[in-house]
Amino acid sequence: MPFARTLLAALALTALPAIDRRAAACSCAPPPAEFEITPSGGAPVPLNARVRVAFRGAESKVQVTLRAAAGRKVAVREQVFRDTSGRELHELTPQASLRPDTDYTVVVTAGRPSLPAVATARFRTGRAADTGAPQWRGIEAAVLVPGDTDPAHGGLCHSYRPYGHLKVASPIDPESSPVVFAVWLGPSGAALAYDRAPITYVTAVDGHITIGDPSKCGDGALQAQDPGTRVGLRAVDQAGNLSPPSETQLTLQASRY
Repeated sequence: MPFARTLLAALALTALPAIDRRAAACSCAPPPAEFEITPSGGAPVPLNARVRVAFRGAESKVQVTLRAAAGRKVAVREQVFRDTSGRELHELTPQASLRPDTDYTVVVTAGRPSLPAVATARFRTGRAADTGAPQWRGIEAAVLVPGDTDPAHGGLCHSYRPYGHLKVASPIDPESSPVVFAVWLGPSGAALAYDRAPITYVTAVDGHITIGDPSKCGDGALQAQDPGTRVGLRAVDQAGNLSPPSETQLTLQASRY
């Protein structure tokens, strides 16, 4: 299989807290769709905030709409990231700055936009934009775990294929904005193209990120990572501000993290 297809097929993250991972470990039946929407409630968000909706398991095409007061639709540029584990992420970037001190609603529908919403979230803007990039010490450790190790998730879903395991430092954002990680992948020795869009965004769970899922459950069979795969991460806040990149190369050994 060509290198690019191998990498794209291998990228996955179990990042949705509402999914019962113990049930998923015992059965390959896909869990019902759960939606993780940011921003949602909490502190006022910056005027240049982006909306991100992550989910897996939706049976119909998902549409995401941002609406202001009185239901007015906000013009956005939408990017969609998918991987063969069934995870999908929609990022909406408003074409103009959001209005200050204004309530907004994120509406998620499955199928036609006229159908009832399957998920919603509300947030309120502050009075300023966020222009400060997250501060981050980078990747602390990374290994390519061999496929014959003990199942990381247990049960019948274990794929017994190699997967990357990264330990990352916790990023700090000057505006206390939620931070995720943009991911770039490439062959050993090649420069990563940070001028291009990342392959996807992922969320660290307890300081750890998985590249290539040890579970075979989901909408597609995951392919093994190649030893020597180069991984680049950049911390990115809700406004899209990026930290400097941190890179590592996956080497085959048992995970210690």
